[in-house]
Amino acid sequence: QPFGTSSYDRTENKGSLHFVYSLGTNFDFIENVQVSKTYHDLKIWVPRLSRAETGFRSRLGFEFMFNRFRTFSTPDSTDTQFRDVDGDPNDSTAVLHYITNNVKERSTSRFDNLGLTLNPMVRLTGKDREDVMIALIGNLEWQRSALSKTIERTFDMRDDTIPPEDWPTPYNTTDLLPENKEVIRTTTDNFYGGGGFRLMYRDDFGTLNLRACAGYAYFMVVGGGQELVSNEAAYYALQAEIIEHRISGVKLGAEIRGFFKRPDADPILSQPRFGLYIAKEFRLEKIGELFTP
Repeated sequence: QPFGTSSYDRTENKGSLHFVYSLGTNFDFIENVQVSKTYHDLKIWVPRLSRAETGFRSRLGFEFMFNRFRTFSTPDSTDTQFRDVDGDPNDSTAVLHYITNNVKERSTSRFDNLGLTLNPMVRLTGKDREDVMIALIGNLEWQRSALSKTIERTFDMRDDTIPPEDWPTPYNTTDLLPENKEVIRTTTDNFYGGGGFRLMYRDDFGTLNLRACAGYAYFMVVGGGQELVSNEAAYYALQAEIIEHRISGVKLGAEIRGFFKRPDADPILSQPRFGLYIAKEFRLEKIGELFTP
């Protein structure tokens, strides 16, 4: 999810509200980019909460954001062997068939996300640094993620009349083969709390936004054939945006979000999530004027 914007005036009015809406699309290097995979965000930015010219209160601000986005699809593949013995082992006249099925699985996972973020900020740079802002931020975030995992399988069957050499002893057999295609859907409510640093640089041509934060996350998972399951882990998030605001108002943004402890068995925590998007910003400053005294 992105942060900051370039559509604000370079001279920040004390206590002013800035509203910016962005509409675009997400990139996915596994699947073709489609119009239906839209990216949205709506941001409310208050650079300075107080009208005070000096003191700690003059450095306080916040940003609130709603967004909807999709991360890259993540491919994975595994090989599994299923074994079965066809025939009656107690019949000395029967010809036993040792059936081996080598199953190749290819899975593709993706996250569709809907989130709300609040970033309180304490500006570290002085008020005369209009083109550069460095700040400490708090990261309070709720995110609902819909995990879609598609598994496609191919089967390679071998029929032997003697026990294959690659079968372990004792024989561990099963005649229950999985389906050719399986779709697993899981919904997760994610709660993030942490802090970090933010850098904003602006000039007449555009804006560069960088943010790095870390903290603790709590998850509640529903779906995938299971009851409510909770988990928690320490997380990190690195985000960047480049916005051209002199002509087009187009921005290009990216995020990587992951967890310091990543158990392979947990699809929520096992791999970092990457996001890349392009969007067009629309200023809604007239709405902000309704709330400005």
